Amino acid sequence: LTSGRFDTMRPSVLRRMHQELQNSEWKMFPHSGHVSMIDDADETLRVVADFLGRVHMAHVTAVQFVSKDWDKAEFLGSATSSSWLILSLLLGVLLGRSCSAPGKSQGEYLRLE
Repeated sequence: LTSGRFDTMRPSVLRRMHQELQNSEWKMFPHSGHVSMIDDADETLRVVADFLGRVHMAHVTAVQFVSKDWDKAEFLGSATSSSWLILSLLLGVLLGRSCSAPGKSQGEYLRLE
């Protein structure tokens, strides 16, 4: 789940959603309203890429997915928008390949268990 500090979605609603959704994560972006992917584009991409990377690793290694507490998480260093774009494209390729791995049908969704 993502939201912005100035979002029209109330934090109490997101908090409840977060509590009810198994394996969910919630990140509130500091400079955005309801469109964090525009207002906090670099950080949104960083968070989504991190999440998808961990989902992918849990899937291919058959290890249980562990949610991250974004209030306590820190990023090391910084990167340019283009490097995050490249990372997100690579993750898309990896996720696409994992869906056609042995024992998986083409287009099968990844499941967090």
